Amino acid sequence: MKVQHSLLAIMLTSSMLVSCNPNEPTPEELKQKALELATYLSDNYQVGDSVFFETETGETEGFVVQGNEFIPLQISNEPDYGEDVKFILEGYCISTVFKSENTNFLVELFLKSNEYPKVICRASINDWMYFEEPVITVTEESIFFCQSDIRFTLSKNVGLVQVSGKGHTWTLKQ
Repeated sequence: MKVQHSLLAIMLTSSMLVSCNPNEPTPEELKQKALELATYLSDNYQVGDSVFFETETGETEGFVVQGNEFIPLQISNEPDYGEDVKFILEGYCISTVFKSENTNFLVELFLKSNEYPKVICRASINDWMYFEEPVITVTEESIFFCQSDIRFTLSKNVGLVQVSGKGHTWTLKQ
């Protein structure tokens, strides 16, 4: 009987240790990293801004920023949302929506404490190939991510600089 109790205690302790994320950041570290990511996207725009891209045919397509957010993601520690509800910071979402007469781009970057330091991206072009994929490349100057033939490139302190997919390309006109 003592052996069973000891075995059970060892198994529980082991599973608790395995389930801990040694990379989980402090709330301040998470916020600083999210603010850094915002310099590639949301910091560069205000809702209503006009942004112009050159298409693969050499034409200029004008977009208006329809949405631009830096959102803390929080979860409640109380399932019934009682009076003593405490919210726990889970991460951040950095999101920008661009809309032209014929085209929509959505770019979202997610940084979550349980997946730190991995950055997750969601992006779409006119609702084609909506995807969620870990960022492929992050450098000090750019973020590049893709899936299949859709690619988005973000540049630090500039924002969205190139989009391509379904045989079309949009390059930021500066």
